[in-house]
Amino acid sequence: MIHQRGWLYVVGWSPRRQRLRQWKIDCIERVALVWLESRRAEGFDPRQHWARLFGVFHGESEVHVQVRFWTMAARCVQDGRWHRRRKLTRQADDSILAEFDLSSTEEIKRWILGFGRHATVFAPQRLRQQMKGQLRAVAFQNRERL
Repeated sequence: MIHQRGWLYVVGWSPRRQRLRQWKIDCIERVALVWLESRRAEGFDPRQHWARLFGVFHGESEVHVQVRFWTMAARCVQDGRWHRRRKLTRQADDSILAEFDLSSTEEIKRWILGFGRHATVFAPQRLRQQMKGQLRAVAFQNRERL
């Protein structure tokens, strides 16, 4: 088990999905007691596993993310403890270049969107394109509703 951002999670192998998963304790609705032979996978280090996550989503490959934060967002990012292995570099214009090595970008996308125009994704290009698509969709949806 691990405590992550105020919640308890259990990490384990999912026989049904055939991969490592994490489950939020509060979301478990029922438990069945079954006998499964269990042993830690060779070379598995829980600390390393969690160090590659922005939240709890886990992916299979390493992704290097670079985001530039402007004005008030820069201060917020600098003061917060958003990720265990982050690199923050102050720029000449007082913005912050934040770098993360993650296994999934699912949660960081939502986090970045929360900063609105005060955040710019530089890498990877795929994440940059996904963010543009999200912003276009939000703009279109809001235009239709106004």
